[in-house]
Amino acid sequence: MRIVFATEENLDEIAELYVHNHKTTYIGLLSDEYLNSLTVESAKNRWNNYLFENKNKIWAAFDEDVFLGFAAGTEDEELKRT
Repeated sequence: MRIVFATEENLDEIAELYVHNHKTTYIGLLSDEYLNSLTVESAKNRWNNYLFENKNKIWAAFDEDVFLGFAAGTEDEELKRT
């Protein structure tokens, strides 16, 4: 497995996984209206904005060239070395 900092090139895969995950995991927890409104394009825009905000990071995991998943986080200014 290879884990790298995500780039704009990874946003399609990240957005597709994000939408699929929300539409399957959050049935009954989030409104159908909200879940049905999620699109890959809107998720891609959201993650693109997140990626370029100060101190945000997205890591993407791959097995050779197969996208496995991602994690996102922001530095915590109160903790050293985050």
